[in-house]
Amino acid sequence: LFDNTENQNNISQTARLTLLMRDYVSRLIRETRPDFNAVHAKIGDNELAAVVSILFAVNSQRQRALAAADAAQNGAKTLMDLRSERLAKLAAVFPPIHYIILALCASSIIVAF
Repeated sequence: LFDNTENQNNISQTARLTLLMRDYVSRLIRETRPDFNAVHAKIGDNELAAVVSILFAVNSQRQRALAAADAAQNGAKTLMDLRSERLAKLAAVFPPIHYIILALCASSIIVAF
């Protein structure tokens, strides 16, 4: 996003973006482990919001970075949407009565035939 003529502030923003994306990838890895509990996780907390805010600041500072920042913001939004869907599916746990009813339906079908 930044060329060689950028000041120290932009270099620190690039470093911060790199660290945020590293932390986000680490979060995704933790969330895909079998022992991850999506019910008790702070799903709304993630690094992508900070990434978008940095990119928005870059976007307002540098007009020529508009296309790249917009593409990155759209990519971040897509990642947030996909992560939200995946975590919602992980958090959707059926109650035990659900499985009892399924077993009763299956056994009644077996007995009927």
